Amino acid sequence: LGLLHTRALVRVGSEIKAMLGAGGIAPQTWPPSDQQVARLAELLDTTEVTVRQFLAQTYLLTAAEQQQLLAYMQRIADIVAHIMTERLVLFNKL
Repeated sequence: LGLLHTRALVRVGSEIKAMLGAGGIAPQTWPPSDQQVARLAELLDTTEVTVRQFLAQTYLLTAAEQQQLLAYMQRIADIVAHIMTERLVLFNKL
């Protein structure tokens, strides 16, 4: 279906400690065709109605919002990394 996602890694020192993710973002050509929905329903052994209910739960973002999300994801990961680093330093002092 071409759903979009992004991720940002949380690094503490030289190690990757966590990963933040955002997904379920609808691509520019949305919603999928009836054929695609039918194929997905068959692959998942469910009904087309069920698939369509979940397809309605995607996030519709403009191109500008998608770019903003990319920048925010890494900023948030950097903040989490900073907090984890400070915590590690504090524990090493105790």
